[in-house]
Amino acid sequence: MERAARLPSRRLISRTRVTLGIHKGYPWNPLESTDGSGALRYNGGMRDDVGSSALVIVLAFALVALGLVGGAGAWYGYERIVALSERVATLEAEVATTTDRLARGLEETTSTLSSALEEEQQKSQMLQSQFGTISDTVDVLDKLRTLDGQLLKKYSKVYFLNENYMPSQLSTIPREYAYDESRDYTIASPVLTQLSSMLRAAKRDGIEIYVNSAYRSGLNGGLTGFDSTPAYDWLQKNAYRYGFILSYPPSNEHYVFEPWHWRFVGEDLADHLHDENLTFYEIDQREIDTYLANIYD
Repeated sequence: MERAARLPSRRLISRTRVTLGIHKGYPWNPLESTDGSGALRYNGGMRDDVGSSALVIVLAFALVALGLVGGAGAWYGYERIVALSERVATLEAEVATTTDRLARGLEETTSTLSSALEEEQQKSQMLQSQFGTISDTVDVLDKLRTLDGQLLKKYSKVYFLNENYMPSQLSTIPREYAYDESRDYTIASPVLTQLSSMLRAAKRDGIEIYVNSAYRSGLNGGLTGFDSTPAYDWLQKNAYRYGFILSYPPSNEHYVFEPWHWRFVGEDLADHLHDENLTFYEIDQREIDTYLANIYD
């Protein structure tokens, strides 16, 4: 009997533990009856906690995944930036090299073109010089064809001017410059302008000079004492400026001294004789002929 009385007590203790577990608020009770019939079910609080935990885990995985994706993207972006920086550096180096090569090429091309241009300019100048020389020669020949070849010939007791010679153009000297106003004195037309300029200049200096012998007139004895007059002194100092020289100066070997006899030879030749202190008969005829083309310039 003693043994039989103990068994109920054990059942009571087991039920009491289960009951106590429920009252203490445990999350779930695996032995709880759903309908009082003794059937067992899971506690609803357990399902809610499991769902929350799963959501947290999913969110954690998502965050981790996003972190991994973001990290991978950042790393990829970093690699792209590095690659692009290296590419930019390479392109800058290539541009610098190309620019330097182009600059050298441009410099060489410019130098080549400059040399070619200089060479062409030299050729052009040479051609212009040659053309100018040819043109000048043609001009001289044209002038010589129209000029009187007797204008600069030397005359003396041995070599005389042909008695039938007559210049192609003659002009009458104005009577205001004529020694004898009742006579007509003629002179080669191109020389008249220079003669008139010289006589006017002398008059401005207070010197009266008149023409008493012109083309083919002659003095028949000359003007005795003319070399002692102010007119002679003025002519000695100024006549060359107008292209006139003393035909037969003192001590010449070709003719007697004639202080009244002045000859037009052109300004260039007259200047040369004056500057070199030479007389017309002291230089060679061939040198004199070189001045013929410009006798009236």
